[in-house]
Amino acid sequence: MTYVTFTDHKTIEGGLTLAHHDDFCLSEEITTYFPDEDVKLHVLALGITEAQHREIQALRRNLYELVAYLKNEDLLYVLAHPLTRLGGELTPGHIERLMLLFPIWEVHNGSTLERENTLSRRLAELSSASKLAELAALHNLKPMHGGNITYTAGSADHAGFDIASARTVTRDASSIARFPNDVKSGRSTIQGAPASPLHLAPTTRRPPGARD
Repeated sequence: MTYVTFTDHKTIEGGLTLAHHDDFCLSEEITTYFPDEDVKLHVLALGITEAQHREIQALRRNLYELVAYLKNEDLLYVLAHPLTRLGGELTPGHIERLMLLFPIWEVHNGSTLERENTLSRRLAELSSASKLAELAALHNLKPMHGGNITYTAGSADHAGFDIASARTVTRDASSIARFPNDVKSGRSTIQGAPASPLHLAPTTRRPPGARD
């Protein structure tokens, strides 16, 4: 890896121990919700500050408020593993709203089976300016991007066995500051092998008392 980040859930304490390195950026994975619905999502926010982390945690219970804040701060934010059921029933209507809200989807997650990753990418490829206009009218929701959804990949390595087994690659590696803009503009590719049940087995044990 030329540059490194990791996205702990709801905390940046580990990242702060590495923030002094020039090849590291502070990031986190946010648990958020469709308001008034029992539907949970994970969102990645990369290149954040400590102050932004505090604001993110204050807003995370409302998906719409969270996305508006991330966009206003011009952060690189990504819908993680879009089709993974984390809580509640994810319906076509939810997927359509996610198409409106997120310009970047993680379509290759190292702990997600290949068929789910493939379906996530196929859904993202349906997005266009005309499609978003149609969905905006249907859901009375303003699009948060111009139409095309771009992609990232991440290892989702929870146990230290498969670091960078799935990754996002940009052509220009001259500075870590350029990385977010290259991903936002689609000047990036995704790489890595698909997951399997054997891959998942040692990574899925939750620590005692863990909760969202």
